[in-house]
Amino acid sequence: MNIVRTYGIAVGGALLLVVGVVVLLSQQLTTGGTVVSPVDATGPVPEPTASDPTLGILVALVGLVLVAGWVGFRIGRRGQGAQSRS
Repeated sequence: MNIVRTYGIAVGGALLLVVGVVVLLSQQLTTGGTVVSPVDATGPVPEPTASDPTLGILVALVGLVLVAGWVGFRIGRRGQGAQSRS
């Protein structure tokens, strides 16, 4: 149980970071047409549009903040312990 208490936030943050990156990379370009409708050669061609990456960016940033906070906390505790021994 000590391992979960020590590394739980870091592992959770890393998982959120990976999920956010996967969500960002898995978004596909969509077009305005459908598969069933025929493409009219004389009409306007729909421009491909990208889906909104907000969710992937948000999840990745939350994971990154958790990992960075955990690392900073660990470094701070290590420095504090070294000063108290002196």
